[in-house]
Amino acid sequence: MRYKTHKILLLVFLFIVLGLSSCKKEEDRFSGTDTIDNILVPGSQGFTVYGFSFEMGKVISNLEPPGPDVTIHLETDINGVIGKYFGTVNLVESFALEGEYPGATEAKTAFDNLLEVGTRTWQMAAWDVEENQVWLFKTSEGNYVKFRIVDIQVDEQRELPYIEVTFEWRIQPDGSDIFSK
Repeated sequence: MRYKTHKILLLVFLFIVLGLSSCKKEEDRFSGTDTIDNILVPGSQGFTVYGFSFEMGKVISNLEPPGPDVTIHLETDINGVIGKYFGTVNLVESFALEGEYPGATEAKTAFDNLLEVGTRTWQMAAWDVEENQVWLFKTSEGNYVKFRIVDIQVDEQRELPYIEVTFEWRIQPDGSDIFSK
């Protein structure tokens, strides 16, 4: 009987140790590849829009304080979609286009080699977003981000035209204008 109790205690101890070792603390994300879209989600507090928080390193709703750094939008007229753009609610000129590239390889190389913000002309939104562009962004916390447009999907056949954008990003979380490789 005593042998059985020890065996059970040993098994319980092993399960606890294995369980604790598999629990991983969510680490800060300073880079990654993520996707956002322009779907409006109805809720008790009105419509929710999901965007991306570079500071938090994740997709969040506009109702989560402090709200997303960027959201994606379509500009339309009676003929359909006439533009795609990233917006921000921080009310300062926060976007600068680094460059447009003919293909994914060239855009990835430019993204990887962009190591310093330097002097830029900043604008309120990232207008005319297309695949293979590299952008810079200033967060409301004063940190710089570089991001590369990897993929864009647009569906104009929906009642509210849909856009989905996948982007690779890297934030410089210490407020400097130098990115590490």
